[in-house]
Amino acid sequence: MCQPWTLYIPNPPHLIYGMSCWGRNDAGQIGDGTTDDALWVTAVSNLDKPSDLVAGGLNHTCATQGTGLSCWGDNGFGQLGDNSTVDHLTPNPVPGLSHVSALAAGVYFTCAATGTETYCWGWNSYGQLGVGDTQTHRSPTQVPALSGLQVEELTAGLQHACARLSDGSLRCWGNNGKGQLGDGTANDAHEPVAVADPYEP
Repeated sequence: MCQPWTLYIPNPPHLIYGMSCWGRNDAGQIGDGTTDDALWVTAVSNLDKPSDLVAGGLNHTCATQGTGLSCWGDNGFGQLGDNSTVDHLTPNPVPGLSHVSALAAGVYFTCAATGTETYCWGWNSYGQLGVGDTQTHRSPTQVPALSGLQVEELTAGLQHACARLSDGSLRCWGNNGKGQLGDGTANDAHEPVAVADPYEP
C-alpha cells in the first residue's frame, strides 16, 4: 500500500513532496532501499516531485514523478520498464515515458497512457500487454490498437488489462478464460477488444 503526500513549509514558503508505503517488501516494492517488510508507514526514497498517479502490482510499484515515471521492486519480467531484469529497491526512472495520464500495474506487468498513446511492458504470456504477441517486453511497448485514442483510465488484473476511453467505451485484453474481457467469448485477446454493451441489440 502506498500513499503520496505534500507538505507545506511556511517559512520560506515551499512544498515538499513524498510518498509512504507499508506492507510486504521481499522484492523491494516499498522503495526504501531494503527488503525488510514495512510494519508501519515508511518513506519511499528518492521521490521529490509530485506523484499524481500510483499503481501497485504483485511485487512492484510505479508512480509518476513530475512529468516522468518511476518504478521499483521486482523486475524479473522487465515490469519496471528499464530494459533489464534487475530488481530496484528504490524508485528507478522508466526511460522514454513522460506526461503519463493513466497508470496500472498487474502481476509482473505495467501499463501507462500518455494521452493518446498507451504502452505496456513486462510479462505477456496471455497477451496482457496488448501489443499483438505473447513475448515478454522489458521496456514500454506501444499498444497499436489504442494509438490515437484518448485513454482516461487503465486497470490491470492478474493476466489482463482494461482501458476506459474518452467516449466512455471500454477495451480489454489478455487472459479471457473466465470471460474477464467482457467480449462474449472465453478467447484470450493479444490486442484490445471492445467490451460488449449488453444494452445494444
